[in-house]
Amino acid sequence: MAPRPARAGARLWRASPKAAVGLVLMAVFVLLALAAPWLAPGDPSAPTGLPNEAPSAEHLLGTTGQGQDVLAQTLRGSRVTLAVAFAAAAW
Repeated sequence: MAPRPARAGARLWRASPKAAVGLVLMAVFVLLALAAPWLAPGDPSAPTGLPNEAPSAEHLLGTTGQGQDVLAQTLRGSRVTLAVAFAAAAW
């Protein structure tokens, strides 16, 4: 009989809490990368505000010197980072 996911997760947490936290963080990172087109729609390299704006409700991480949204660039860049990481791990 295969272990249920809840029991397997609890067993992982007890055996290695650091590994469980790492797994949760990795899952969040992957989900954010996959949801990037919906969380930050549009072109991340297009100017969307004034240069060097501080974080605000419109730009959660502020803007770059060219007025580009830092959050949009970070989320879109995370997709490339994940692709490289998985390719390196598979190598």
